[in-house]
Amino acid sequence: MNIVRTAKLKLTCSSEQRSRLQAVTTAYRAAQNHASRWAFEHGKTSSGIAIHKGCYAHIRAEYGLASQLACSVRDSVSAAYKTLWTTTKQSIARLKTAQGQAARKGRRLPRLYRGLDHAPVFKALTLEYHYGRDYSFKTGRQVSVMTLQGRMTVGYDGWNAHLDDLQHLETDIGAAKLWYDRPKKQWYLLVAYTVQKPVAVRELKQVVGVDVGQRYHAVTKVMNPGADGTVTMFEGSAHRQKADHYQHLRTKLQAKGTRSARRRLVSISARERRFTAQRNHVLARQIIDANPLALIGMEELAQIRERTERRSNPHASKKQRHANRVRSTWSYAQLRAMVTYKAPLAGSLVIAVDPQYTSQTCPQCTHVSRENRLQGGEQFTCVNCGFAEHADIVGAVNVGLRAWQWKQEQEQQDLSGCLSAIPSREAEDVTLYDAEGGVRSAVEAEGSHKPATSVVGC
Repeated sequence: MNIVRTAKLKLTCSSEQRSRLQAVTTAYRAAQNHASRWAFEHGKTSSGIAIHKGCYAHIRAEYGLASQLACSVRDSVSAAYKTLWTTTKQSIARLKTAQGQAARKGRRLPRLYRGLDHAPVFKALTLEYHYGRDYSFKTGRQVSVMTLQGRMTVGYDGWNAHLDDLQHLETDIGAAKLWYDRPKKQWYLLVAYTVQKPVAVRELKQVVGVDVGQRYHAVTKVMNPGADGTVTMFEGSAHRQKADHYQHLRTKLQAKGTRSARRRLVSISARERRFTAQRNHVLARQIIDANPLALIGMEELAQIRERTERRSNPHASKKQRHANRVRSTWSYAQLRAMVTYKAPLAGSLVIAVDPQYTSQTCPQCTHVSRENRLQGGEQFTCVNCGFAEHADIVGAVNVGLRAWQWKQEQEQQDLSGCLSAIPSREAEDVTLYDAEGGVRSAVEAEGSHKPATSVVGC
């Protein structure tokens, strides 16, 4: 399995070297904004060829960037516009789909994305280097990087595991990003590289189901026959209290509006995002360390916000606004991405399973009904057989059962080679189910069954 990792290298710079890095990143940012304005004025184009013809000569002459850096400016602006166009088209498609559903069931319409109403503005002091063209590694933990005055050699340090990976001949080193950490006043070089970590399905010793949510960020259940069925629940109340504190602080500072309040807003900007990322990193590591050599099943929850009903109007209550904000900041995708890339490093594998009715299906009699979990509470009680358990544990069991079924199918077909946990295109349609209606029996559930997993071979 090919795993892309990022090595964070701390650059050891003198005052003169810092000035050169500051100058090249400032010029790079100014060139990006110039190319962005040009693309916006010429039909909001995302064509790299058009941007190159219209801006390359001006960028070289006006900002003094080397040829490869000028091409990197073109590529970054083109990628930004392609992302905006894709997001805008997806927003229009969701709006058209929701209009029909709103007419039938009275649902609210999603907001139309308006990212292309103005030219994107690049603010960060970052730039992208290409390995072998703009930067290269030297002996003695030194790296040569391009500046406005030519190449410059600086020392670096980093995590030993990353440094060892970079020294291997099998490691495929890719592009790097020069980044300035303003609070620490430190320059970093973020180097992307690819390593090979083969994972065989037959060597996986256990199957683990993971149910993600907001009350409990993750609930894991070991599914191996004969095992004790260990259940681990990672509560999210402490994280939510901290996130609410940041939101309350931002609201107060924005309402105050003084110069010192604005300075304070800048200093705490993105603090909640960094706090959430750190929480997900720790949670992903805890899940993997507690379940070595495991097949980990996680739900495919793409477009979950568009598929769940939320009231959004100027007269919404404070409680409803808080619920909307909590749901919109739910970082389940980030958690799954972190577990996915960390798992192969520990010899495990993550697959995405179909999330349909995992919270409504009885794991004993397979009866599916919304009445099994009344009002979305914590208690699950089957109306058919009387089975009772914590609802999040039931969800983890159902996810684990689907992962176990996939493992059995792979072993029967003798497909125990190198696999990748990248969702397939077919999995995108799996999650587009009716969240309101549901199914009422196991027979109906089997009739509406879709592929339960999405794993693509290397």
